[in-house]
Parts: sequence; C-alpha cells; structure tokens
Amino acid sequence: MLRAAPLAPSMHNTQPWRFRVQRDVQTIELYADPARMLARSDPHGRAVHIGCGAALFNLRVAVAVAGRQPVVRLLPAPGEPSLVATLRFAGPHRPDEAEQDLHAAVTARHTNRGPYSGRPVPPGVLAELVQAARLEGASLSVPGHLEAQRLLRLAADAETGLLGRAAPSRATPGSRNRRSSPCFRPPPAPARTGCAPARPCSGCC
Repeated sequence: MLRAAPLAPSMHNTQPWRFRVQRDVQTIELYADPARMLARSDPHGRAVHIGCGAALFNLRVAVAVAGRQPVVRLLPAPGEPSLVATLRFAGPHRPDEAEQDLHAAVTARHTNRGPYSGRPVPPGVLAELVQAARLEGASLSVPGHLEAQRLLRLAADAETGLLGRAAPSRATPGSRNRRSSPCFRPPPAPARTGCAPARPCSGCC
C-alpha cells in the first residue's frame, strides 16, 4: 500500500515525506522531511505540507481499497510538529466506486508541462472540485477573471524574482534548508476516518 504514496505530486518532485510503520499497533506515521524542503521556492514549508497531504490521500485510498478502514489523525503530537499524521488500520471496509476510481487514478496521474488552452473549465467540473474540497474539510475558491489576472501577475513577478537571483534556483542539497520544526505548525485537526496517501524512511519500513 505504501507504493501508492510516492506517486503523489510534490514541488519539483522532492517527495518531502518519510514513513514509519508501527506494525504492533497497525499504524503508519507520516513525517515531513525538512531536508527535502526548497529554501528558495518554499521558504515556509507550505509546499512540503501540500505534498505530504497528497501522499497521505494516496495512502488513505490504497488502504481503503485494500479492505481496511483508514483512521487518520493530523498532527497527533504537538511536541513533534514534523509528525504530520498517523494512519491506523481499523476494521474491515468495503470500498465504494468512488474510492476504486481514485485508486485507479493514482497510477495514471502525471505531470503535464504543456501550455494551457483558452477553454474555460466547465461549471460542472468546477462544482465537483469545490465539493471534493468540502468533503476533505477544506474550501476551494474559484477566482473570477479579474482575480485570475491578478494572480497571474503575482506568479509572474515571483518567477522573475526567483530567476533574477544570483544563486541557482535548481534543487540541490545546498539550496535546501534543513529547517527545524517551527516550519511545520499548521493548525491542529481532529481525527477522521474514510478515504482517499510516500517514500519510506530509511530503516523504518
């Protein structure tokens, strides 16, 4: 099941996660790996958390499709903020069609670096994305035309700033910050169950 987790997307494919398997309590621990954080592109670790969340989602899907109920706790140890989540294997679970479709999509996902088309996203697709975010306890705001133009300008300015710096922006061991735990302090969240989760940590799995 862990094979599904590393297929999650992450910034520049850094895969900023580690996993520890606790077989005696049937639990998998997910850690953020600050050594794989990009100091210039992601100074506050936001992309690290997004990547870890995607890996956790893949793992949840894989566990559910394997016939077990995944029970997730986010930030279970306040004194250890790099421990992003734990996933416990609970009782039997019969995966539904949506979970099976998600599991099939895990291996089909790939990076597309082609240009965007000028076609608008159909309203039905936007509604499905908003609902998918809501099911995960999040919210998705769809920008209008003016807001989208503003965001594009901000992204262009940020890219220009990064490219204009003297130091190389390519991900190298020297360009990553080995940051301490304060970078990993998003707000706590309650335990949750259900679906739809990674690179095993060395010596742990």
